[in-house]
Amino acid sequence: MPLTHWRMPATHAAHPMAALVEVDFENYLPEYILRKTDLASMSQGLELRAPFLDHHFVEAVVGLSPEERFTEPPKLLLERLIPELKPLDLFGRKKRGFNPPLRDWLARDLAGRFEGLGARLADATSRQVDAAAVDRFCASYLHASDQPGEQLLQLLILDESLAQLRALAV
Repeated sequence: MPLTHWRMPATHAAHPMAALVEVDFENYLPEYILRKTDLASMSQGLELRAPFLDHHFVEAVVGLSPEERFTEPPKLLLERLIPELKPLDLFGRKKRGFNPPLRDWLARDLAGRFEGLGARLADATSRQVDAAAVDRFCASYLHASDQPGEQLLQLLILDESLAQLRALAV
């Protein structure tokens, strides 16, 4: 059943948050979020289910008054609906992203890409990138266990992107 089957009750239309949620519900959710999620999960042979899209749940939430739906703190409605999750403090803390295992990737899977990285980046950027500085940065990362690897990963991505651009230009 398409998401557009559920409509915001007319009595809620005057509430600014309800109007924004309806726009997201009819556009951003089906055309972007769900589409990307479907593509990513299906490409890996996974069947993904979004529990908050269960039609019984959606109908119940859409039927609530704006005062009941848009609480302070924002997740108070969920805490009331799912009291079993309260001990996990899911509703009191901010959202957290997924942190990939960069240290392992950089130390094992991508370790071979460090050799000559500074020279490759310097050549590809007409010396706008300092080869010696890149090589020092790589060496300091490989010898320090407490440094974050995001910047090093960005350098490797830049190296790969520039290599692909060079290949297209040929």
